[in-house]
Amino acid sequence: MIDYLRKQEDGLLVRAQDGRIDILDEPVTRILNQIALASLSSLDARIRATKKVFHLQSRVPIWLKEEVLFIPLYGIRSEKMCLVNYFAVRSIVKNKARSITLLFRDGLTLTDVPAALFQNRLDVCERIIHHMNAQ
Repeated sequence: MIDYLRKQEDGLLVRAQDGRIDILDEPVTRILNQIALASLSSLDARIRATKKVFHLQSRVPIWLKEEVLFIPLYGIRSEKMCLVNYFAVRSIVKNKARSITLLFRDGLTLTDVPAALFQNRLDVCERIIHHMNAQ
């Protein structure tokens, strides 16, 4: 399971998955589209549908399949792009200066996550999960 995807300063992609951290030289959209296409959909279709159903404009959570719901801390095209898989987060630790540390199921961590950004999108993700479970 992917824990998070994050863009480094050099533009390379960090993929935290199954207790490992891999550095990739490929666009995040390619990885996300591969996951979406396995369910006969596309990344763009998922984003458009989520925007329409939940009346969102930016930083739209990305539901790709069961157990893969990415919380966008920063946009996909942002230099600071970071997507956290909602289902991979085991716990949240509050830090002193308006940030949190995310602890993942497989033991990895992500530090200095802006608490306000995460909490705002977390609420939207919970609405999406409720919607998907009601189907």
